[in-house]
Amino acid sequence: MAAMNKTDENWAQVYSSQDEAKADILIDSLDQAGIKAVKMNKRDSSFPIGNIEVYVRLEDLCVAKNIIKEFEQ
Repeated sequence: MAAMNKTDENWAQVYSSQDEAKADILIDSLDQAGIKAVKMNKRDSSFPIGNIEVYVRLEDLCVAKNIIKEFEQ
């Protein structure tokens, strides 16, 4: 997975889920399409609340959104 800095403006959030396995499957699908994706765990470590967020580079945003649309069907 690509490295991402929280202040890096070249990345955009494209997906959010409480299901980490689903986020991992999406990242694999994006990777197979040649799109680098990273996930950020925004879950609280003490309670099962919060989401896993998936980010892609801005130049891959349109293609990633199409892949996610198919993924969610």
